[in-house]
Amino acid sequence: MVGGNRAAYTREWRRKKREQEFRDSQLAQAPIEFSADNPLDIEEALGWIEANLRVPNGPLGGKPFHLPDWQREWVSAAMAPGVREAGLSISRKNGKSGLIAAVLLAHLAGPLGRRDWRGAVTSLTGPLARELRDAMISTAEVSRIEHQIKVYKSPPPGRIEGQFGSRLDFLAADKATGHAVGTDLAIIDEAGLLPERMRALWNALMSSISGRDGRFWAISIQGEGPMFAEMEEREGAPGIHWRKWTSPVTCELDDEEAWLASNPGIADGIKSREYMRHQAERASAAPGNEAHFRAYDLNQPIDPERESIVTVSEYAKCIAADAPEIDGDVVIGIDLGGSVSMTCAVALNPSTGAILVRGAFGDEPALTVRARTDRMGTLYDRMLRAGELKLYPGRVTPVIPFLQDFFEEIGGKARVLAVGADRHRRAECEMALRGAGVPYVAVQWRGQGAAATADGSHDVRAFQRLVRTHALKTRGSTMLESAIASSVLRFDGAGNPAIDKAANNARIDALSAAVIAAGLGEIVKPVPLLKVSIV
Repeated sequence: MVGGNRAAYTREWRRKKREQEFRDSQLAQAPIEFSADNPLDIEEALGWIEANLRVPNGPLGGKPFHLPDWQREWVSAAMAPGVREAGLSISRKNGKSGLIAAVLLAHLAGPLGRRDWRGAVTSLTGPLARELRDAMISTAEVSRIEHQIKVYKSPPPGRIEGQFGSRLDFLAADKATGHAVGTDLAIIDEAGLLPERMRALWNALMSSISGRDGRFWAISIQGEGPMFAEMEEREGAPGIHWRKWTSPVTCELDDEEAWLASNPGIADGIKSREYMRHQAERASAAPGNEAHFRAYDLNQPIDPERESIVTVSEYAKCIAADAPEIDGDVVIGIDLGGSVSMTCAVALNPSTGAILVRGAFGDEPALTVRARTDRMGTLYDRMLRAGELKLYPGRVTPVIPFLQDFFEEIGGKARVLAVGADRHRRAECEMALRGAGVPYVAVQWRGQGAAATADGSHDVRAFQRLVRTHALKTRGSTMLESAIASSVLRFDGAGNPAIDKAANNARIDALSAAVIAAGLGEIVKPVPLLKVSIV
C-alpha cells in the first residue's frame, strides 16, 4: 500500500472508530427528556457552546466561541418557556450564521440533545442552504466533534444526523414547497427577503412545529418580506419574542453611532469598523451602492434590488440651516389619501428652491398603530412634533380642513401659481378645493404613468434634477426623507421612470406630492395670477 493510500486508510479507520465509540457511549446512557418539570437548561447549553465549539474561519478563526451578551439574551429569550415564535432583525455579518450553527450543534451533539429531535433550516436558495450546512460541518471539525454527527449531502441541500436519533434538514426556499415532517425547531434564515409568493412555505414551516409543540425562528435583515414584517407587528403578543438592531433611515452613511445601532457585532470584534468605513465611503462615492449599504449593513427597510428616486444622501446635501422659507411664487402638489394612506400637500418655490411639506391622517386608528403597521418606528411621532403631520377626527382624513389649514399657513407669504394633483382623482380633488375655499387657482391634472411623454416620467425627472443639482433648499423634512428612503421606481420598456405606488404604503405620499410640485415648477412660469375657475 503506497504512502498516500495508507494515510487515507488510517484517517478513515480512525474516523469510524470515533463514530463507533460515540455510538457505544450513547447506548450506555439515556437521553434527557425535557418537559415542563424538566425544562431546557439554556445557560448550560450556552456554556457548552463556549467551552466546546471553536470559530471555523474569519478574523476569529480557531478561537473558542464567545457569545456576546446580545446573543445570549436573544437565545435565552427565544428558548424561554412559552415562547413560540422569535425574530431577530440585524445587519449582515454580525455572527448570526455562527450563532445558528452553534445552537443547532448543541441540539445535535450537545446538552440540548434529546431522542428523535427534529429541526429544519430554510435558506433563500440552495447555495445559501449549503453555506449554512458547511458552516456547521466546519465548526464541528475545528471543534473536533465531527464524529458525533453524520452528514448527508444528498438529496441536496442535505441533512445532518446527531445523537439519540436527532436530525436536522436543510431546505431551499426556491426549491421547497413546505416541510411535511414535524419539527421541534424550524428556522428561516434571511426571512426578511422572503416574498409574498413564499407565504405557503412560511405557513408550512409554522405548521411543522404544531405536532411537537416546537418553536419557530425568523432571522434576517429587515428587507421587504411581508411575513417578517408581520412578525414584527406582533411584537409583545403572548408567545412572541422580537429584537431588532437598525439605524435611522435618515442617518448619514458615515455616522458611526448609526453603525453601532445596527451592528452590535462591531463592539465584539465580529464585524470590523474598518469594513464599515470602507463600505460607507464606497456608497458615498457611487450612489448606486447606497441602497445595498443601507439594506445590508445598516438594516434599514430597503430593497437593495430596487431603484429609489434619489438616495437619502443626495437629498441630505440639499439640507441647510439657512435654507429659505416658503414665500413668493409657489406651485403646489397634492396627493389625496384615504383610510390607510396619508394625505399630503407640498409647496415649492421654483426660483428659490424652498419647500414646505405637510401631511395628515385621521386619528383612527391611533398613530402608534399606524406606525407599527407601516413599519415607521418613531417617525410619525417625530413628524407630529415637528408640525409636519396633523391628525384630524375620523378614520379617513378630512381633506377640506387639511387643505384649509395648509393654504392658510402659506397664504400670507406666498402666491400660488398652480396646483397639481392626480387626474384619476379629479372629481374628489375639485370638490375638496372648492370646499376649502380655494377656487382661484389653475389646476394641472397630472398622470402617473411611465413613458417618454407621460406626466409621471417628466415629474420624476424634474424632482431628480431638483435634488441632484442641489436646487432644492430645505431645513429638513422627516416626512420627505422617509418617503425618499421607501421609494421604488418602475420603468417602461424604454427606461422611462414613474413612482411605483403599488410597491409601497403610506410612507411615500409626501414624495408623490413633491414630485408633482417639482414637475409643475418646470412648466409653470411666474405670471400675473388670473382668476381661473377649476375646469
